[in-house]
Amino acid sequence: MSAGYFAFVRRDESRRYVATLPDFPGSRVEAERLSDLAEAVRVLMREHAAEGGWPASTRLEKLPRQLEDHDGYWLMVEVGPPV
Repeated sequence: MSAGYFAFVRRDESRRYVATLPDFPGSRVEAERLSDLAEAVRVLMREHAAEGGWPASTRLEKLPRQLEDHDGYWLMVEVGPPV
């Protein structure tokens, strides 16, 4: 069984990709390349879930608006159970 969670993605001052996850409070992950970001998000989610379980996934229309950050976007990241 897999689940999907949204991450808000933007670039920082160093041009690194940064993702925050509203369903995993306080979570933030960075990657040099966009292609590495989704896997870094999956690792972070699995670590969080190992400590406190899997939270309910927030629907896109319920996610907070990011009005001050016009360069960011929401990314759906699918995560399956650890193998």
